[in-house]
Amino acid sequence: MRANLDCFFFEIISAKNFFLQDIRDAYSVTSLKRNEVKESNLIAHLPDGKAKQVVTRIRDLLDVNKLRPEQKLQDDEESWLCRLNNYRNSATHRELLPLRYDAEIHPVVDKATFEKMQQTKAKGTLVIRPKSEGEETSIPPNVLGVDVKPENVKTYLLKDPEDPSQGKADIEVIPYCEQSLQKMTKFLKELYSQLGI
Repeated sequence: MRANLDCFFFEIISAKNFFLQDIRDAYSVTSLKRNEVKESNLIAHLPDGKAKQVVTRIRDLLDVNKLRPEQKLQDDEESWLCRLNNYRNSATHRELLPLRYDAEIHPVVDKATFEKMQQTKAKGTLVIRPKSEGEETSIPPNVLGVDVKPENVKTYLLKDPEDPSQGKADIEVIPYCEQSLQKMTKFLKELYSQLGI
């Protein structure tokens, strides 16, 4: 899942980068080499008009410094692209994105085992992990483990991959990715339409 997320974030932000390449070509900004095409360079080379406004809008949506503090962890109209880009940067340049899991557990255990679970959980030694059919577990023998069916596990990105204390995102990973894909598709269609390219 983490490798797939890395690829997803790389590809979805690449759609925006491809759009910038289209602007370079459509507006004959040949003074910029293809590897130099980014928002700030295009803005500097485009004449005043729609294309410059569109690229400025993209740049502004990517600028975390333009967001109010509470927006940085939200996924609203002003912050969605910045947040998506932050996930891509974290996955591509830093490490695989940390994930958070919520597991729905229905253990049938005796009272002594339940009490041991409560005690070990407080000490941080309770391991709960999804287990696929036929998979071997690698939980140390001195740690109490609980097997959970994958369909009972919900997976979330962190609101801020650089600061885990901000907690998990409000939406599970797969719906977030689907939502992001819809937003990027709609966003780029609108921009292409505005420019007529």
